[in-house]
Amino acid sequence: MARQGRTQAPRATAVVARRRSQRFLSNADLTGLRAAGAAGEDRAMAYDEALADRIRDALAGRDVVTERKMFGGLAFMVGGNMCCGVIGSEAMLRLGEDGADAALDEPHTRPMDFTGRPMKGMVYVATPGIEDDAAVRCWVERAVAFAGSLPPK
Repeated sequence: MARQGRTQAPRATAVVARRRSQRFLSNADLTGLRAAGAAGEDRAMAYDEALADRIRDALAGRDVVTERKMFGGLAFMVGGNMCCGVIGSEAMLRLGEDGADAALDEPHTRPMDFTGRPMKGMVYVATPGIEDDAAVRCWVERAVAFAGSLPPK
């Protein structure tokens, strides 16, 4: 019995040490990534910052607009309801089922399938469909109209 106790203690210590070193390496990796970004090296962004700025411009002057990181990107909430956002280089829009069905007839759109299954009432608009600010404003207006039809949260 005493012998088993001795062999178990070093194993537990080794596991704790291994976990600590893994945690330390993860922090070192994050520091390296931050340094690479500060040095201007290429790295993948979670979402297109320029598109997010264009959506912010389209939402400017509206009451109760907030931003929240969701779906690995950025979502804009109107009255507490998700309205639109940016995932990768695409716009994400919440248009309701009827609005989404109508939007899918337009070029450069596809159902939002973030989870592998289409999400009802939501669409992606690819970069060619949002090349100019007028197109971004038009899509955002449609999403705001739907979000505005929902009770505020």
